[in-house]
Amino acid sequence: LMRGAGCTINDLWDREIDRRVERTKSRPIASGEVTTRQGLTWAGVQLSLSFLILIQLNIPSIMLGILSLVPVVIYPLMKRFTYWPQLFLGITFNWGALMGFTAATGSIFPSIILPLYFAGIAWTLHYDTIYAHQDKTDDLLVGVKSTALRLGTDTKLWLRAFSLGMISHLVTTGLSVDQTWPYYVGLTAVSYHLHKQIETVNLNKSESCWNTFASNRITGYNYEVLEENRTSDLTKSYGAIFFWSHTYFVTMKNTLIFQAAIAVCLVVLNFATLTKNYDISDGRLEVLFKHWLDQTDRDYDSFAEYQQRMSIFKENYILIQKLNEVYGHDMTFELNKFADLTEDEFRNTILMRPQAPPIHSPKRYMKIRTIEDLPDSFDWRDHNAVTPVKDQGSVGTCWAFSTVQNVEGQWALKSKLLTNLSVEQVVDCDGMQKADSVQADCGVYGGWPFLSFQYLMQQGGIEAESTYPYCAGLKNSCEPCNAPGYNKTLCGPPIPFCYIKDSCETKLDSTKFISGLKVVDWKAIEQDETIIATALMNTGPLSVALDAEMLQFYHKGIFNPVFCNPKNLDHAVLLVGWGKEGSKPYWIVKNSWGAKWGEEGYFRILRGKGTCGINTQVTTAVLA
Repeated sequence: LMRGAGCTINDLWDREIDRRVERTKSRPIASGEVTTRQGLTWAGVQLSLSFLILIQLNIPSIMLGILSLVPVVIYPLMKRFTYWPQLFLGITFNWGALMGFTAATGSIFPSIILPLYFAGIAWTLHYDTIYAHQDKTDDLLVGVKSTALRLGTDTKLWLRAFSLGMISHLVTTGLSVDQTWPYYVGLTAVSYHLHKQIETVNLNKSESCWNTFASNRITGYNYEVLEENRTSDLTKSYGAIFFWSHTYFVTMKNTLIFQAAIAVCLVVLNFATLTKNYDISDGRLEVLFKHWLDQTDRDYDSFAEYQQRMSIFKENYILIQKLNEVYGHDMTFELNKFADLTEDEFRNTILMRPQAPPIHSPKRYMKIRTIEDLPDSFDWRDHNAVTPVKDQGSVGTCWAFSTVQNVEGQWALKSKLLTNLSVEQVVDCDGMQKADSVQADCGVYGGWPFLSFQYLMQQGGIEAESTYPYCAGLKNSCEPCNAPGYNKTLCGPPIPFCYIKDSCETKLDSTKFISGLKVVDWKAIEQDETIIATALMNTGPLSVALDAEMLQFYHKGIFNPVFCNPKNLDHAVLLVGWGKEGSKPYWIVKNSWGAKWGEEGYFRILRGKGTCGINTQVTTAVLA
């Protein structure tokens, strides 16, 4: 009964937010099927019936019921102010443990009931964090906070901590009431069940999160079974109490308290519907947009396009404010050169088509003996092995930049000469594809460094940037045709309009190849990030790839987004070093979006956890 009242009140408070979330917009109050007045009336009925039950209990239980008003009132607001609303849910939802035990025994035994209460809170944190991962994308856009957003890729580690806290407190409670062996057998079964949940849940799939969340009823059933194995009067209600604590919110003492609570609800309802406003006035927006245009040298063909881009700019401005609120303690975002692009435009022009990491034959992997005492930091920029940051422009040629910059590093280590090599040659001339595979080099539409290493092996050399300069992504600069061997099936339709004079067959001049520079092989590196660090320090800067969708507005800090898919690689970059900030290790990565993007053209990304797939496609050229 009280759980129903709690759900009604929560839906009343969240009605505006629920309308903006795909999974909850069809709820009765959010959809308008039930009016706010009807919802309040129904909550009043539920609370009145709960009050009638409450006054049948003993005085300590009634006092606890009155105190429960505090968590019941504040819990639904917490998602607006803290990333730990699940903690407040646990405090509220498990109040029934305090109530049930006190009602059954007539007294509060802290050594028994508090560990039980804390176990319930830990369990709530466990299952409701999984539940929150269903809505993390919508929550981010709406401005709602949750442990799913706060914990991000560390969630499974925290889930283990929550489940350990739950079990350890239940062991403490069992010892305090002399529970017998069936109780501990049950705890072992529960421990295994929680372990399997953590192992199998896919936090990036809503269906998996929901099924895992729902499977917690098995945990409740374990306690129902345990209750049949009780050993004393003190523990008769104890197995069921833990189950009750996830079923009831007990609140009212008398009609006066009930009326006061409804009054509080009405006041809070008006306040709760006001989510944080990130909007910007039209006047300030235009000033900001014009300033941004001056900084980026962007121009538009018509006033209609200007208005369209300013509208997109506004949406991105609001999104960036929300991102900074969510991630500001680790990384920040800004209105950079991509601020007038939609998410789809950025994905379709700057990034490549997302693909799973290619699988290479075992012989391709470099044999590496790991260095046990790696330094805390290392950076190839300090050893004259990294050329200045380049800009790929408005096309998906990152793969060619990653390839060429890796070769530049290898050549610098071999010849002691730091030379800017031709990215445009690789873009124009490389039409390689992997046999019996979906991977191919597709010019401005994307490609793979391991394939372009094979192109350089086959071509026999590469020109300098000075003799074959980059132009593919620069506006009004060149219109090269597709490379020889371009695969329409794997890459899509060829470029509809191009000039032969701008293409490989006209521009490539093998007499201008860098003397002595010859790629003779390529190697892959295993996904273990200690091995990657060893290879980086031993062999030079490495080509890597990742899911870079969340990098669009990156400014600075350690990149570690809540959601990114390590199996959807859409951007190739260059790994140049590593370091540590406080307790957080990171990789140093050179990008190809210009020196004004990010940290002077670079970004840092969390090291050691395979963040966004940064460890899944690590390759390097081998020079003669």
